[in-house]
Amino acid sequence: MEHAASSTEAPVRFETDPSRYVHWRLEIDPPVARLLMEVKEDRPLRGDYPLKLNSYDLGVDLELADALQRLRFGHPEVRAVVVTSGRDRVFCSGANIYMLGSSTHAFKVNFCKYTNETRLALEDASAHSGLKSLAAVNGACAGGGYELALACDEILLVDDASSAVSLP
Repeated sequence: MEHAASSTEAPVRFETDPSRYVHWRLEIDPPVARLLMEVKEDRPLRGDYPLKLNSYDLGVDLELADALQRLRFGHPEVRAVVVTSGRDRVFCSGANIYMLGSSTHAFKVNFCKYTNETRLALEDASAHSGLKSLAAVNGACAGGGYELALACDEILLVDDASSAVSLP
């Protein structure tokens, strides 16, 4: 059964800042910044599914979008951002299948649109603001995780016999 929003659910809030990030760590050391993805399995946006293997939901992507815009417009001294995982052997497994399975069609469409816009913003920052990006893929990288890596200017895949990329 699809998840139906009830009148008791809190609306999604898009405002955040690095002090409130749950799933990302932003480190700024001009001219380089690092964005480390460390998704907290027990902290999904809606609270009704686990965020396994650095998978993401809208809450994870809201933080990513905020960090990218913050770097682009609030830190012009940063010329490059390294996107990587803070976890061993997993970069990002993509969109959380449990979240997608419990969501309405309308939510899924808007979630996909938002995540695509976030990745396009990364490409736009490179093209128009000179903020270059590098995906340091350190572990399994699948689906939307690979889409995130592909949105970066360059991808470095760690040679550790376990790092790999795939699309469904």
